[in-house]
Amino acid sequence: MSLSRLAIATAPVLFVLLWSTGFIGARYGLPYIEPLTFLAVRMFFVVVIMAASILAITSAFAPRYYPQDIIDFANSRGADKVMYAGYFPMGLSLDRIFREMPGVPFKDEVWPKFLRENATRVFKLDD
Repeated sequence: MSLSRLAIATAPVLFVLLWSTGFIGARYGLPYIEPLTFLAVRMFFVVVIMAASILAITSAFAPRYYPQDIIDFANSRGADKVMYAGYFPMGLSLDRIFREMPGVPFKDEVWPKFLRENATRVFKLDD
């Protein structure tokens, strides 16, 4: 079984595990810890676990409206985590997408990853 199929198959189990451990932890932990402290610790662990699977896809935005946070993330440590996803034909025309795309201030080394390499890696497409 490939890694992506395994991840898809285990996602519901991971969700239920993360969700249900809150009840188990509350049962045994709340007599010894304040409720908000317990929730903060639990959410910290959830964020750490989920951060490993984050991948930002830009399909909800026209290129000129990409959030500055996504641009900064892609230009720094997130070049391997951001990829292009168009909103054609539901909302944006290809003409508009290709007209606005050159105005996005990505670094030169980010463009190949954003447009092709990250999708090739994530979807395991052959060259």
